[in-house]
Amino acid sequence: MSSTHHSFSMDGFTPTVLVRAHPMLYPLVHKLMCRLVWSSLVFLCLSGPLLAAADYDALQKAQALYDQGEIKAAIIEFKNVLQLDPGHVDARVRLADSYLKLGDGAAAEKETERLRKLRTKRELWIESYGRALLLQRKFDRVLEQIEVEDRDAPEIRAVVLSVRGEAYGGLGQDDSAREHFAKALEGTPKSASAMLGLAKLLARNGEYDLAIKYAEEVLQADQKSLQASLLIAESYRVQDQLVEAIVAFDRSLMIAPDSMPALLGKASTHISAREFEQAQAPVDHLLRLNSNIIPANYMHGLLALQRKEVEVAEVSLLKVLNAAPEDLRTHLLLGTIQYGRGSFEAARDHIGRFVVARPDHFPSIRMMAGIHLRLNEPLKAIHLLESVSEGNLDNAQYLALLGSAYLRTGDYALGNEYLEKAIELEPDMAVLRAQLALGRMATGESGSAVEALQEAVDLGQNLIQADVLLILAHLKQKHYDEALIAAQALIQKHPESPVPHNLLGAAYLVQHQLDDAKTSFQAALGIDEGFHTAHLNLAAIAVRTGDLDVAESHYQRVLKGLAGSERALMGLAQVALRRGHQQEMLKWVQAAHDVHPESASAATLLIQSQLKSGEVLKALVVARAFSDAAPKSMAATRLLGVALLANDKFSSALTHFTTYSDSAPDIAEPWYMRAEAEWKSGDMAAARLHIERALFIEPGSFPGLLLATRISAADNRLENALVHAGSLIERFPESAQGYKLKGSILQRMKRPIDGLNAYLQGYEVTPNQDLAHAAYRALIQVQRRDDAYALMRGWVQNHPDDRGGLMVLAMGLQGDGKDDEAIATYEQLRAVDPDNIIMLNNLAWMYNDRNDPRAIDVAEHAYQQDPEKSAVADTFGWVLVSQGQVERGLVVLQEASIRSPYLYDIRYHLAVAYDKVGRRQEARKELVRLLRDAKDFPLRKDATSMLEKIK
Repeated sequence: MSSTHHSFSMDGFTPTVLVRAHPMLYPLVHKLMCRLVWSSLVFLCLSGPLLAAADYDALQKAQALYDQGEIKAAIIEFKNVLQLDPGHVDARVRLADSYLKLGDGAAAEKETERLRKLRTKRELWIESYGRALLLQRKFDRVLEQIEVEDRDAPEIRAVVLSVRGEAYGGLGQDDSAREHFAKALEGTPKSASAMLGLAKLLARNGEYDLAIKYAEEVLQADQKSLQASLLIAESYRVQDQLVEAIVAFDRSLMIAPDSMPALLGKASTHISAREFEQAQAPVDHLLRLNSNIIPANYMHGLLALQRKEVEVAEVSLLKVLNAAPEDLRTHLLLGTIQYGRGSFEAARDHIGRFVVARPDHFPSIRMMAGIHLRLNEPLKAIHLLESVSEGNLDNAQYLALLGSAYLRTGDYALGNEYLEKAIELEPDMAVLRAQLALGRMATGESGSAVEALQEAVDLGQNLIQADVLLILAHLKQKHYDEALIAAQALIQKHPESPVPHNLLGAAYLVQHQLDDAKTSFQAALGIDEGFHTAHLNLAAIAVRTGDLDVAESHYQRVLKGLAGSERALMGLAQVALRRGHQQEMLKWVQAAHDVHPESASAATLLIQSQLKSGEVLKALVVARAFSDAAPKSMAATRLLGVALLANDKFSSALTHFTTYSDSAPDIAEPWYMRAEAEWKSGDMAAARLHIERALFIEPGSFPGLLLATRISAADNRLENALVHAGSLIERFPESAQGYKLKGSILQRMKRPIDGLNAYLQGYEVTPNQDLAHAAYRALIQVQRRDDAYALMRGWVQNHPDDRGGLMVLAMGLQGDGKDDEAIATYEQLRAVDPDNIIMLNNLAWMYNDRNDPRAIDVAEHAYQQDPEKSAVADTFGWVLVSQGQVERGLVVLQEASIRSPYLYDIRYHLAVAYDKVGRRQEARKELVRLLRDAKDFPLRKDATSMLEKIK
């Protein structure tokens, strides 16, 4: 019997039978054991040769099928071997490998678990086990259960390190992943597992060319490496290099004709290339392998829809839903089928599921709103549409749907308002003007209703359905010459309409032919001076070319005819911003917000400006108004959370960010915001959990790594914080944030030199005010004062408006007795920050030390800034006394001494002033009290000497 076959051992029976057996039972047990052993031996003697021959033939057959790439057939034969001999190691190893080739991680895991229980040699199952777990995204289990052991040979060590590296990569811990792959390649330079793992990591991070290079290297060594071939194919596919992807998928199928990932990838690539006929073959192949493969059934339904075989498509899609009831793509397709049939209730069920899960998907929102209107549910349509107002208020279809819904509720005023906005955006759509006319008739505005209907008639159905759509289609496809020809033809057909000229201008505009575009828009205005769209387009051109006065005049013209136009108001805000007029910009944005409190763009810009200027309460007021106007808008929820956070209302902010993250669980930003609010609220465990989730969704993102670093640092997890800061620097070397955080973390870890080096490295790569100041402080800390001054001198020379830099430099120089340079630096600061009270106080003191008469004016300027600040009053009073204005200085010092009796320098200066005006007794009393109260202060020696002189 082959050594690989299962051998029957007494080890399995002895403990179970003999433990705690009663002495009287020993003879009976002995007899039973003898019978068991004897019967086993007889069975083995009788059946062994027959089993060996049978399983050998089956194994050979299975191996041949495996080598030919007939994986599914090979699996059947491997199972036949294992039925004859469940302990056949070779068969189970190959069975697990076959499942891996088909992408069936769960089945592969089951087989490798059995190999583990059979105590098979580790090298036979360890990689298959790891890859089975990886296929199922069980990354934590990989790290828990698969580790390098001392007895591992170099090749196995490389495999284990590679599998662990892929697990780290799956968890978004790219640095750890790279470290493991590097270790694997260090020990085994040609390790296929390591090179493939590294290639996958590179591909996930968008470094496709390098990923392909590594995978090709693996293929050169092993032309049957399915993983390498698939990785190359997927890398081409995600880059839309569809021809190359097809070639690579075909190569994968030559290695393993039944490979599920290869068949799915090839089908998907053909669909992306709109090669629907070619996609059918791999889909059919998949369904022959397993008729229950969900993606294959979905693609089968999609392809049937392309052929307009609706019933065939429906059968396949329903099969998907039976296996995966929550599959959103399938609900969307089935909803579309039902909508086309007019089965609106069934369509509502399917589309509704998709909308709940994807509230940001506008096409499905639009369809769902249309379904509600067909079912006479206008309030539901309004509620749904208003929940996605952000980003859609300049979408004519959105505004038309919302306007129609309000008309259906009887709110004709609001309905008409939205339809007017839609017409402003799409003035060439007759159907919108007709809807507006109906709304105006309902409100009794017969004259304007007739006018709107006349406009719709003048536009004509041919304009909407043929000429205009053709021009727009050409523009969308970037067939600009055809668009120009069609627009010019339309002008000939409708010379009385401004719309064709506007379309011609749009065709020129997208080609950046600004002069021709301007001429066309002006021609539209020559036909209709009140044609708002042309004014808006001319204003946009003027902003682009820097003709801000012209842009302003066009926007103002729109406001005269269409008071409260959001586009005009926001355009005027943009003009003010380009001029550098911050307050005027805010005025226009505020006006847009007042008229359109539901406008996400106005609210966002207003809140951002207010937060930047420190007006956090104003920002909160605007955010609440936006939220009240658009209660279902996630943009409003987000902005209100941001404003609450800025106002230190952490719990309330967390409530809004939780709502935001619940509504968009697959987007990283809500989780960043939620984690920050949890951190500020003191819930560090939740903050760590949710920042990890954000990084899982969007690995290596700047805001995620930045916040992860800060949270780890705040939680005193300094090693973790240092790792995140390192990732920031690696991924975003041009940003100062990573270096700044790394430096501060190292300083907290009592590594001042390393911290300094981080600051200096960042300053060299990306000179930045924060890094300049941090490096200056770090140099001072390690007693490299001259280097600190040199660095800050260089910085302020290039950035003379950096008030903080000038201040710290001047104060440092003053402290080191470098008075000339300190005074010069204070004077430089005074030029850019004339009311800085600390600068004025210090400069006055230094002037006074030199008997410079300018000391009085400077000290008085500081004193006028804050007469109640005792230290400043002391300087002013002392300067007056020193410069001969003793009586005036005495008054100032008396007031300061009363306010701050424990500032002993003031009292000494007061005593000097008393003495100078001849009030020696009061001077003596002040000195006695001072020396009694102050046992130790800088001027005690001077005070003692003075008291001796005036006794």
